[in-house]
Amino acid sequence: MSRVFAPDAALRRVALLSAIASNAIACAQGDASGATQSAASLYQRGEYHQAIAAAERGLRTDSNSAGNAVLLIRALVDVGRPAEAVDRLGRWRSHPQTAIAMATAFEALGRLDDADAAWGAALRGPDSLRARV
Repeated sequence: MSRVFAPDAALRRVALLSAIASNAIACAQGDASGATQSAASLYQRGEYHQAIAAAERGLRTDSNSAGNAVLLIRALVDVGRPAEAVDRLGRWRSHPQTAIAMATAFEALGRLDDADAAWGAALRGPDSLRARV
């Protein structure tokens, strides 16, 4: 039985997925960038294409902004562009703040080994207590 489809792993993923939106917003709130705040507001309102543009602007200003990276990954996945998220933001795959979002992008592409590695990074990261709900 694959770890990706094991019942305990499935339950863990459900708990992690429920934290994704709050994780994206929490990252954005911890980021002082106005672009990140703008992207977070747009994402919360379901204005994903505008959120993508705002997060991209934020990453051009600060390429190390985890908040913008999370929001960009989530918005790209939500509009059906997970391959673009993985291609453009692959360097974020093991970053603790972006690992959950990257895992969902990998899962959407059927890249389950990569998804499992990203879930593992999320569980080992500083937000792991929230991820282990």
